Amino acid sequence: MKPKTSLKDIAKIVGVSIPLVSYVLSNKGKENRVSEKTAKRIREVAKELNYHPNWNARSLKTNKTRSIGVIVADISNPFFSNLARTIEDEAFSQDYTVIFGSSDEKVEKFNKVLDFLKMRQVDGFIIAAPEGSREIIADLAKAGIPLY
Repeated sequence: MKPKTSLKDIAKIVGVSIPLVSYVLSNKGKENRVSEKTAKRIREVAKELNYHPNWNARSLKTNKTRSIGVIVADISNPFFSNLARTIEDEAFSQDYTVIFGSSDEKVEKFNKVLDFLKMRQVDGFIIAAPEGSREIIADLAKAGIPLY
């Protein structure tokens, strides 16, 4: 398996610093006074090397995953599937990704899905909580996690 292309690889080929490559690929080149010629070359090399950003690294730096956790009672229920579609469309328009889960109205399953989403460090939750989960929801709110 071929190793992933890094910012360091691109910087070495172009002959610039790693931060300069980062500025260009995160669309901050102009505000950091990177010449258009250099920015163009960086983008060309990134494309040639099939560079893809490391979202885990970006999340560590920004403390944001650009993802939302959605837990509904049953995703196969037409009401919840329509709701999920609406949430996904709106999230997409704001450059967010949505991770869905169903609780089947069971607190145990709700907890498992919630734990998974917390491990994925989603930026917030949209939850149709099952009966008996009031304390769990209160704990999320106390932790300052955005919740709807």
